[in-house]
Amino acid sequence: MPPVVDKSIQKSDQSGTIYNNHDDSLNTVREILLGSKVKEQNEKFEHLQQKIQLNLSTIRSECLDRIGTLEKYIKEELKAIGHSMKDEKSEHEKAIAKQSKALSEIHQEIEERLNYLSADNSKATSEVRSFVLSCTKELSEEFHSVQKKSLDEISKEIVRINQNTVTRMQFVEFLSDWTLRLSDAKMASKLN
Repeated sequence: MPPVVDKSIQKSDQSGTIYNNHDDSLNTVREILLGSKVKEQNEKFEHLQQKIQLNLSTIRSECLDRIGTLEKYIKEELKAIGHSMKDEKSEHEKAIAKQSKALSEIHQEIEERLNYLSADNSKATSEVRSFVLSCTKELSEEFHSVQKKSLDEISKEIVRINQNTVTRMQFVEFLSDWTLRLSDAKMASKLN
């Protein structure tokens, strides 16, 4: 059956094209014919939107939890490394103090012997003094060498720890990036 056309609301131009003055009538007809399908599609779309929002919030909270756990782990590791460095530093300081004390005792003992010998023989005293000074110099050089090595080792350890921290931060960024990618892929597969 041909569509019924209300002649009172239509105008035509010279080519015969009909124009509708009342778009509301057309919209009403569309709503009557397609209303239930559009409503059904809108409900499906809203349901899908709610499901996506729920999945996004779940993924977001999981990511935040994982990032929080990683941050906590990294902080604990850095704290443990800091404590171990402090312990190593105190051990090095104790060793240096022990060597300094031993060096001081040796120096004092040598001075006492020199005083004793100076009363007996000035020539023997000068030889002993030169010997003592050379021994003191050697011990002092050895002491400074050990101290320099200790400080170099501590510096290397600090550099290594800083490099590990950067690597761990890059690893955290990598994990976060892949978590987001996997969640996007998961949502895409659910949508298909």
